[in-house]
Amino acid sequence: PVPVVLLVVEGGPNTVRTVHEAVVENNIPAVFLEGTGRCCDLFAKAFHLYNEYRRNIESDDETSVNIDPDTLAKYYDELKIKLREDLKDELLSINGPVDIPATPDNHAHLTDNKDNFELVYECIHTRRNFLHIISLSSRHLVEPDIDLAILQALLKATSDKKGCEATIKRKREQLRLALE
Repeated sequence: PVPVVLLVVEGGPNTVRTVHEAVVENNIPAVFLEGTGRCCDLFAKAFHLYNEYRRNIESDDETSVNIDPDTLAKYYDELKIKLREDLKDELLSINGPVDIPATPDNHAHLTDNKDNFELVYECIHTRRNFLHIISLSSRHLVEPDIDLAILQALLKATSDKKGCEATIKRKREQLRLALE
């Protein structure tokens, strides 16, 4: 199999749908260039906040391994609500204003705001290891090696916790292809 990685630069609402299709439906890893705007910045902020909120959930309860599934579901529902609120500006930059009256002509546009959040959330919640963020901001003094980030995303997405022989063989093959 030929290794495939989705490289995302800026992007709008259709890019959000493309990323969702690639990551969730087709198991293709995605690399986002944070700082290029819109879709990339939405995914980057969502990814960072989700990981931060998730760490808070896990650190709040030292027995998170033994936590009741209903309680854990409640925590993740709260996380989702908080994340949606914190991403309002980024969703607005992709979709445009949503406080206009609903008409048959703009109904699809008005529902995109919710749909795009749901698509982003599903990617982050179910396939976090398929997402890789590269920051292009001036805060980082080291210039990012995009080729290395693509390779890391590819290898991270194909990681198997079991470490089975087939996975190791697949990683070696992908590394060989990348080095050619």
